Amino acid sequence: MPNIKFSILSAFLIFGVFFGCNSKDSTSNKIENNAILEKATSKSNKYKDCNCEGNLQLAEYISCDETLFSNGAKIYRQFNCDSSWLVFQNKNYKKIIYSLEKQMIEYTNKLGYVEWNEFEKSILLAERLASGSSASFNYILINKDNGNVIKELGRDLYLNEERDFPIFVSIDSEQPNSIKFTDLKNNKTHIYPFKSEKFKKTLSFDVYEFHPEELFDEASIVNKVFKIRYRYKLNENDTWKYENISVDLNKKFD
Repeated sequence: MPNIKFSILSAFLIFGVFFGCNSKDSTSNKIENNAILEKATSKSNKYKDCNCEGNLQLAEYISCDETLFSNGAKIYRQFNCDSSWLVFQNKNYKKIIYSLEKQMIEYTNKLGYVEWNEFEKSILLAERLASGSSASFNYILINKDNGNVIKELGRDLYLNEERDFPIFVSIDSEQPNSIKFTDLKNNKTHIYPFKSEKFKKTLSFDVYEFHPEELFDEASIVNKVFKIRYRYKLNENDTWKYENISVDLNKKFD
């Protein structure tokens, strides 16, 4: 098991305060690519580490069942009394892609990678950064063949999971007044800049600087045309005003 330690501060933040979304400090419990790598044996041992004699209740809500993907790879959890961890495994090797230490183990299904969805060449992981039903997800795209991170997508404006046109829509972190479209079939990205001084001004207000996604709503895709509404105001005391954005994705994703 990797020695991934949480600080005391992180233990308090679990009660609803977000962990730093882009933090790469010592509180991070993500495993970097290939940090943990071991050969898979022909005989499965997935239930070897799936119990804690000192806390039998853990087995009631931490499932070690496998999610099997179309290429034979799989994801499953394991745990003991000291930690829980999420395993990616293919026919050649397995590695840990996320873990929680002892003081956080009871939040195994509430923190970290809590959902995953398979696409043609990748697996989309939904990472919950804080406990609570209202906590938003941070999304990470990993390679379906080896479990390596392809890219961190961030928070979503819109996620279309339909197999004929799977698209992840987000704000470009480097250009907040741009919308980023990631094709989940081939993992290619297209950027759509919308030059709005009104939106840029609204981002200058502290509450929205780090979470511009909260300024958008009513997103949809119909016939490969993406539509979304954003709100803005030029002064903090102004009332909200709204504008719509429409992007024809037919040419971008032919």
